[in-house]
Amino acid sequence: MSLRLDIATIARIEADRIYALILPETEDGGTVAVPVPFLEKVLTTGEQLEGYAPTYVRRALDRLQATAKIVGRFRKRAVIEKQSLANVAAAFRIAADSAEGRRS
Repeated sequence: MSLRLDIATIARIEADRIYALILPETEDGGTVAVPVPFLEKVLTTGEQLEGYAPTYVRRALDRLQATAKIVGRFRKRAVIEKQSLANVAAAFRIAADSAEGRRS
């Protein structure tokens, strides 16, 4: 069985995954540690969505890349500012809305 998700649905799912990471209140100074594959998936999805909201997505991805720091003994985790992730999630939502508008 195939789900055959459209780009707008994928964008919203990714935005929800990002928001789920940044919502818990912690005392870590506004950063969150994520696995490097998660960061790579966010960047890949962002590149796919760039055509739907180029300004928003590109600026959010640039900021994300500028603030992400790969850490750990085996470099398996990235520490990212929560605000950078929030910007990416918001850009993904804008791209989803744009993709839906083009589809209608």
